[in-house]
Amino acid sequence: MTTRYAEALADYNRAIEIDPTYAGPLAGRGETYRLMERYDEALNDFGQSIQLDPTSAWSIAGRGETFRLMGRYVEALEDFNRAVELDPKHLGAIAGRGETHRQMGRYDKALEDINRVVELDPDDTGSFSGSGQPQPGYRARPDIDLAGHRWPRDDASAD
Repeated sequence: MTTRYAEALADYNRAIEIDPTYAGPLAGRGETYRLMERYDEALNDFGQSIQLDPTSAWSIAGRGETFRLMGRYVEALEDFNRAVELDPKHLGAIAGRGETHRQMGRYDKALEDINRVVELDPDDTGSFSGSGQPQPGYRARPDIDLAGHRWPRDDASAD
C-alpha cells in the first residue's frame, strides 16, 4: 500500500486556508500526522479542531488515539469516554478505549468494549483484530490488539 501523506497534507492545508473555521480538515490533517507518527502535530490539530467543534466525537476520538499511541493512557481514556458520551455507537472510540484498557492491564474492561463493538457491528472485525480478519475466540481473548479500528466520520451522511 502506497502512502500519500504529502498529498493529503497539501489537500488539508488548502482546505484549512479556504475555511479555517471548519474543524473537519484540521482533524483530517491531525489524523494524517498521527499516521505519520508526528504526534505533537497531530495533538495540535486535534486540539484546534475540538476548539472549533467541541461536540465532534471523531476529533475527540482521534486525539484519544494519539494519546494512546504516545502511552498517555489516562488522557486517552478521558477522550475516548467523552467521544462515547457524544456518540454511544462510535466504534473507533469504543475500540480505542478497549485497547487502552488492555494496555493498562484492565482486561475485564477491555473485553466489555470488544463485546460492545461486536454487538454494534458484528461484521466489523477490523475494529479489534488489528488484521481486519475474524479472530477465533475473540470474546474470550483480552489480549487482542484493538488498535486496527477504523475512524468513521461523525457526519458521514453529509459527504
